[in-house]
Amino acid sequence: MKLQLSKVTVSEISHVSRNYMRVGLHPFRPDQRHSDCFVYVLNGSAKYTFLDTSFTVEKGDVFYLSHTCRYEIMVGDGFQVIYIDCMLNCPDYKKGSGEKIAENAFGVEQTFEQIYKSWKKYDNTFYVQTFSKLYFALVQLIEIQESNSASIEKNLQIISSRKEIENNFSNNNFSIESLSKKYGYSVSHFRKLFTKQYGISPVKYLIHVRIHIAKRLLTETDNSIKNIAEMVGYKNEFYFSRAFKMETGMTASEYRQR
Repeated sequence: MKLQLSKVTVSEISHVSRNYMRVGLHPFRPDQRHSDCFVYVLNGSAKYTFLDTSFTVEKGDVFYLSHTCRYEIMVGDGFQVIYIDCMLNCPDYKKGSGEKIAENAFGVEQTFEQIYKSWKKYDNTFYVQTFSKLYFALVQLIEIQESNSASIEKNLQIISSRKEIENNFSNNNFSIESLSKKYGYSVSHFRKLFTKQYGISPVKYLIHVRIHIAKRLLTETDNSIKNIAEMVGYKNEFYFSRAFKMETGMTASEYRQR
C-alpha cells in the first residue's frame, strides 16, 4: 500500500539530522522506530530490508520509514542523508515498513537542506519554519510523483540526460543544445521537461555539478584555481570564477581559505 502524500498531515516534528552512516551491514534494530521519518539521500547508496519487502536508495532519492517499523541496512561508501523524524497522520497506510517515495528527486535537495538549517537555528521561529518547509517538500514530492506517473519513457530519457550531464561535466565542449538534440527535443522543450523533473534547469544543473566538484578540489587538493577551472569544464578562469561566486556567494579563493 502506497503512502498517499496528498493526504498526509504532520502532527509533530521531533528531530532533524544530517548523518553519515558506517559502511557495512546494520542488523535489524532491536527496538522499533518511535516516529515516522522522511529521508533524503545526499550521497552514496544503501539497501533497506524489512520483514516483507526491501528497496535500494541512492543519491537524490527520498524514502519514508513508518512509525514502529524494523529494518536492517546494507550501507555503501559515503552514504549521507538528511533525516526528518516526525509524527504523521496518514489514513489507510500500512504501518511497520518503508517505501521509496521519489527517485532522482534533485529538486528537493535544497528544500531538505533548508529544513535542516531551520531546525538548527533554535530561535523563536525555528519550529514554524521547519514545519512550513516540510510541507513545501511534500508538495514538491507530490509533483514529482505525478510527473513520474505521467510519462515513464519521457522520464527515463530525462533521467539519462541528467547522468550524461554528470558524466560530462569536465568536457568543455559539452553543451545542453547537443544533449537536447540527442534526445530529439528542442532546447526549450528539453529545458521544460528537465526543470519539471528536477526543479532546476539543465544549464543550472551542469553549473551545480561543476561547482560541486570544484569545491571538493579546492579543499582536497593544491591545484591552482586556473587548473581546477579547466578540470571542471571551463575554458576560461573568468567564467569559472563568476559561476562559482553566483553558486556559492563567495570567490574560489575565499572558499579555499575559509
